[in-house]
Amino acid sequence: MPIERVTEYRISVPYEAALDVIAKIGETGVFMFMPRPSEMPSPPIPQDVYDKVKYVEEAARELRQLVQEAEGKVEVYRFKSFGDMLASIYGDISNVMLRIKQFQDRVIAASTEMDRYSALLAASSALKAMPSDLKHFSAVLARVQSKDLSDLGKAIESMDAIAMEVSRDQGRASVIVLYPKWMGESVMNSLRLFNAEVMELAGIDVSRISEAASKLGREKEEAERELMEYVRREAPRIAALVELASSASDVFKTYTGNAFEEGGEFLARIDMLRASMDELRRRAEELTQVLEFLGELKRNNINSIKLGAIRYRVFLAKGEVPPELERLAGYDINMGGYYAYVAINPPAQLQVNAIEVSPDLLSDVDNGIKVVERQREETRRRVEELEDELNRLVESYNQVSNFGVDGARSIEGGRVVTLRGYVVERNAKKFEDALFKIFSVLAIDAKVRKFSKVMQVAEVNPREAPTSESYPSFVDAFKNIVYMYGVPEYKEVSPVPIAAFFFPIFFGWMFPDAGHGLLVLLMGLALYKYRYKGGNSLMRSIFGGKYSTWGLIFMMMGIMAIVFAVIYSGEFFGLDLIPTLTGLHIIELSASAGLSPSMDWIDYTFTAAILFGLMVLTFALILTVINKIRLGHVLDGMILTSTIVVFIGAALTFMSVGLVPILYPPIYDYIKSMYAVNISLFIIGMAMFGALVGYVKYKYRHERLDMGELIIAFAIEGILAALANVISFMRLGIVALVHSLLTAMSIGLVDTMGGLTNPAGFIVFVALNLLIALGEGFLTFIQGLRLHYYEMFSKFFEGLGTPFAAFKIGGRLTMIEIG
Repeated sequence: MPIERVTEYRISVPYEAALDVIAKIGETGVFMFMPRPSEMPSPPIPQDVYDKVKYVEEAARELRQLVQEAEGKVEVYRFKSFGDMLASIYGDISNVMLRIKQFQDRVIAASTEMDRYSALLAASSALKAMPSDLKHFSAVLARVQSKDLSDLGKAIESMDAIAMEVSRDQGRASVIVLYPKWMGESVMNSLRLFNAEVMELAGIDVSRISEAASKLGREKEEAERELMEYVRREAPRIAALVELASSASDVFKTYTGNAFEEGGEFLARIDMLRASMDELRRRAEELTQVLEFLGELKRNNINSIKLGAIRYRVFLAKGEVPPELERLAGYDINMGGYYAYVAINPPAQLQVNAIEVSPDLLSDVDNGIKVVERQREETRRRVEELEDELNRLVESYNQVSNFGVDGARSIEGGRVVTLRGYVVERNAKKFEDALFKIFSVLAIDAKVRKFSKVMQVAEVNPREAPTSESYPSFVDAFKNIVYMYGVPEYKEVSPVPIAAFFFPIFFGWMFPDAGHGLLVLLMGLALYKYRYKGGNSLMRSIFGGKYSTWGLIFMMMGIMAIVFAVIYSGEFFGLDLIPTLTGLHIIELSASAGLSPSMDWIDYTFTAAILFGLMVLTFALILTVINKIRLGHVLDGMILTSTIVVFIGAALTFMSVGLVPILYPPIYDYIKSMYAVNISLFIIGMAMFGALVGYVKYKYRHERLDMGELIIAFAIEGILAALANVISFMRLGIVALVHSLLTAMSIGLVDTMGGLTNPAGFIVFVALNLLIALGEGFLTFIQGLRLHYYEMFSKFFEGLGTPFAAFKIGGRLTMIEIG
């Protein structure tokens, strides 16, 4: 199916120029960056760029809360480089934030003072309610953090004073503290411990405070009005700044998350692994020599060497004893070309170019041989592990690097980063033109000329390459359904056109009512065309354009419901009003049974559903073969080909003998007459499978392969599962029958109320049909998904791909040009 071809590019530049290249690529909006592999080192991050980006991100978050949506025309912003872009955004957004902060500070200052005055007024009112003969007591108003209120109350009570809360605002509580005058100093000290703001209550001028509070209220309202007026007036500019800040952040995140440094840290890691391997190999060689020496001792019937309480060290040399050992007191042991020199009372800091043998190994030669063999095996195993890790790292690096491990060592005098990604082939020229333009600008830097490198990869990795699909809008809409299951891989057959063909058919088959189909069609048309711009948030979310592609799906579902009503149900809102092409109707009226399902309709529909399911599953199995071959699994594809032949032969054979019900006599008679052909297909398929099993057994004759398990998996997971899926397609008729019975029951209820001519009956008719259209429509939609996901997609579609998402800077109000 039409998945577009993509091309992989690798771009290497000095890290100082990487952000400019990313921004220029983002200007084109055609390139998808790939994440940095986990093994690759992260790129160097300029601190000044990091600080500015973090500031504009935080500022943009605050501004986004003030300006939800802004209308305006698209403005073009031209910058020489990413640094120029970031500096411009940083300066402009700082000015806007400074102006907003001035308004907010005025609001906060007025609010704080108003809270103080409100607390004083509340405290004054509370004091008036107290006895007037408290001449030995003093009262103050204390404002503390709300979280400290409980502890403050306990501290005040311990000094025979009283703390009474009068108000609480903005995380602070205001309390009246009434205390004996002789405890004044202690109370004040306690309040200072809680960082309390203390205000005297004696001589409060209530009218003056009330007037001041009113004035502050007006100042606060004026500051808020000016703030909102400023935001309203500058809304397009602020919205554009938010978009620009988001673009700068996206460029920076792309750099930190996708770029990796060539050489440097990675080469140091490689060198460290190689040095560790060399050291372990040297150690393994030393252990081999020790093992050979111990073997010589064993062959000469020397099972132990002990010198009692004497302090000694044993050194092993091949060929001759080193001169520095001969100068020491001791003696040597010559064994098959190995010299073991036993140094008696050697110096503590003795350094000798020879292998030292632990006396413990010589005290019991048999046990020493076992110990050294274990040490050597462990050392060799560790060498193999490090070698595997080294090979894996080198392979991973060479797969994504522009230089490779060996070439990266030639990078001197600069730090180079590499970016990888994909572009759809039809946009390759646009992308290359953008690269040429930005490199022409950056080439004034000698390091850019020296270290920059762009490589187009000859063959993309199908398991990694992103998937880009391009279809007409009415087919493209079904990505909504397919991508809920999974995204097709680059070389995988895409189910999007398949879903666009089958999903409306499945829905119409199970929902064959022209009236209800018309409702679904109109709903889809509204979602696709209508745009609500009023104040209702629910209506705006539904009809704001977000679900316009679902509108296309609903329109096709409604059309197919009308088509199937014309083919074989004849129903319009449950009323039998439409002549059908087949002459069949779901519900029929008889003198004996009244309204009941038509047996002719059941025979025809269920037979058609079984045969249609057989064709659909055969098609799905054929797609499985195609996918296996396209992804390189040719043998699996051949085995699955035999599965298809066996499946078709088995299904038709079971139909011939009546194991799978075919209720429509003409079709059953025809299939029964083809019994010999059907069984022949089954036998041919089994013969193909047997031949392939023999080939697999021969090809992997040197490996342990459970052929019984392979055959059982083929029989159970292949043929039987496919046949079970065929039966599942009977739901096409069952759901349609249930839908028709529900509408018939609703009409019966309306008839008991006087029919459609009675206003009450008409209202009930409309309400029940809306309920059936919603409830049964949702059920039918779910059943359609099930037939696609479990009966079809599970046969051939893995859905492990990644959707192509090009990196783009700019937005609804901004167009950015770099260079």
